[in-house]
Amino acid sequence: MRGSKILVSSNPKGVFLEGTVVGTPLPGSWGMVQAGTPAVNGRHTWVPYAPTADGDPRLVAIFLEDDLQGLTASQPYVSGTRCLLYCPLGGEELNVLTLGEPGTGSANAFFVGTRLIGAHLSGKFVVTATSSLYAPFVVLEHIDQTPPNTDTLVWAMYQG
Repeated sequence: MRGSKILVSSNPKGVFLEGTVVGTPLPGSWGMVQAGTPAVNGRHTWVPYAPTADGDPRLVAIFLEDDLQGLTASQPYVSGTRCLLYCPLGGEELNVLTLGEPGTGSANAFFVGTRLIGAHLSGKFVVTATSSLYAPFVVLEHIDQTPPNTDTLVWAMYQG
């Protein structure tokens, strides 16, 4: 993790979003608009990324920490409350939440240049097992999940 915030790039050029959250996602995880739910006062309802398979392409919107409500990057949202998200542009840097993997080995190690895809049903990121999948982020630091099976914020760059 770089710094103490999810959005690392200075002078970001992407799009800031807000809405209502369903579930308890952690900042740094991937969000998507909840299907079949109309906007309330012009703001949509957001849920953790949950398509049918890992790596399914969707709008990349990352939950930010809500410092206006006193939340830090390590505190989860409360279902039914306001949430903040950010849609990055290519080259922008964020701390993204990686899914803790059981055991030891390559699933728990992130190296510079490792490509990350979204893990369906969690909104967290995992190392891609194949080069044919769209991977929105590339890792910018070496991190070993310690202990294993621990979700970890990892410094990454959005690939566009």
